[in-house]
Amino acid sequence: MRDEGELREGEMSGACGEPLPHLREIGGRETRSRATRRRAGVPFGPKIAKPAQMEYNRPMPTVEGRRLAGAAIRTFENIAERWGLKPAERMALLGNMPSSTYYRVRRKPDNAELGSDTLERISHVLGIYKALHVLFPSDAYADRWISEPNTAFGGTSAKEKMLLGFTELVDVRRYLDAQRGW
Repeated sequence: MRDEGELREGEMSGACGEPLPHLREIGGRETRSRATRRRAGVPFGPKIAKPAQMEYNRPMPTVEGRRLAGAAIRTFENIAERWGLKPAERMALLGNMPSSTYYRVRRKPDNAELGSDTLERISHVLGIYKALHVLFPSDAYADRWISEPNTAFGGTSAKEKMLLGFTELVDVRRYLDAQRGW
């Protein structure tokens, strides 16, 4: 008779400590077939989406959300045009939006359905744009500033920092808001 926690050679232990039934050898490792796992009620493990297949965020399901999305994407495109952002940079600022979605939204902004995350990102871009135009009297310099190296960002440009992710986008906005006394 064996102890409760003791396993025989070739057995693997499940999450609760019980031996896993119906193991088979595949490529030097033991595993169970999908059918066996399904019958045993054992989960297949966490579903991990590949970055290209990730749902970047959920659209706002309301009519108000659609109205906001159209105005937001048009405003974002105007700002991105003034800053000279490439399409890949625009998609990155929007939260790594898939290119097919980006071009569909860009083509028909009034039919766009953007998630709250994307709308928040656009809000930060709009805040950065506004802060720059409050700080600098010249529109040309305000729009050019985003691409110039800055000691506040370790010698990189604000654009390079913003493209690193959401937190960095917020950091650029906070920096500019602090500079204008907010």
